[in-house]
Amino acid sequence: MRAEVRVLGIVQGVGFRPFIYRLAVELGLKGYVRNRGDAGVEMIVEGDEASVKSFIQRVETDKPTAAQISRLDVKLVADKGGFQEFKILKSTRERGEAGSIIPPDMPICSQCLKEFFDSSNRRHRYYFITCTDCGPRYTIIEKLPYDRPNTTM
Repeated sequence: MRAEVRVLGIVQGVGFRPFIYRLAVELGLKGYVRNRGDAGVEMIVEGDEASVKSFIQRVETDKPTAAQISRLDVKLVADKGGFQEFKILKSTRERGEAGSIIPPDMPICSQCLKEFFDSSNRRHRYYFITCTDCGPRYTIIEKLPYDRPNTTM
């Protein structure tokens, strides 16, 4: 079975692609995930029916803390067998409907604070500490898609 999926909401800059990658690999799926120029994310997954359906359900239930899904479009079709593995592809500037936004800057989370104050941690007193659950987003983005080359950090 093949699922062609498009997700809108707060899904860029929140660790969504690595989450999708880990989930797909865990379920033995093949395909890809990538950011889009409209701040959305697209993915294609191929595999057995149970794994594909579990993947779709878990995209919503297990998503990263800072992610918010406003729309999840899924098109189920026959498996085309076009993929050998699951990959995070280079982002595309392709745009579709509006509906996704870059998340606001978020305050430091409890895990980062713990690392910041732990004298044995390599990030001890590192003032730019952030993770996918916290830190600047809106103030550092210069253009879409939200990728490292498009940010000021």
